[in-house]
Formats: sequence, C-alpha cells, structure tokens
Amino acid sequence: FRHGHSLHGEIVLYATQLEGISYEASVRDKKYEYPLESHAIHQVKEGVEKIFLAAGEDSVGRGISDLRNEISHVKKTRKLLTAISMTELARLSRYLQITILGYVLENIGIEKDLIASYQEHFMPQTP
Repeated sequence: FRHGHSLHGEIVLYATQLEGISYEASVRDKKYEYPLESHAIHQVKEGVEKIFLAAGEDSVGRGISDLRNEISHVKKTRKLLTAISMTELARLSRYLQITILGYVLENIGIEKDLIASYQEHFMPQTP
C-alpha cells in the first residue's frame, strides 16, 4: 500500500539525490536529466518521459523540478500533482529509485550489463 505523503517524500528525496549525482559529475544545467541519461536503461527513461508527457510536460528535467517544487512549497500551484495519479507517482518513484541504485552499483564496480538487467527486472511494469 502506498500513501500520498510517503510518495511525495520519496520523490523529493530522489530528486535531491539526482541533483547530488549531477553535482558530483560537475553537471549543472541538466541536474535531473543527466542521471537518467547516464545511469538508467532506455525503458526507465522512456517510462519517466511518458509520465510527464501524459501530464502535459514535455521536459523531464523541468517536470521533475516542478513536481519537486509543488511538493516542497505549500503554496505552489499544484499543476503536476493534480495531473499525475498516485499510481503514476509510485511508478515515477520506482524509476527514480532504480536510476539512483544504478549509479550506486556502478560506483561500487558492478558491470553495466548486470545493472541493466537489475533495472529491467525491478522497473515498474506498465499496463
């Protein structure tokens, strides 16, 4: 079972971790896109894109940033939060989580093909 507040917390945490990955790589202009481009398999990137496109946002980076801001700032207009269902927020959370885990696994020396298999196995299945 998932609760909205826990999902919101996960998304803010994962967005911050994505920023940290980019910061460590000295990437400042694509702080949310860079980790997805470099540490996620194509299907994960595609899944994240589909969620934001369905919500009317064509930029993954702007989508993650805006969603994070909508959650973090109480008086912020809730455009994405009203457009993305709880099910899709749970999928997004898992996509971000396995991207971050891909980064961690790579940093401890796990081979990229094993990381890809891991991400493919644990990514959310879409209907």
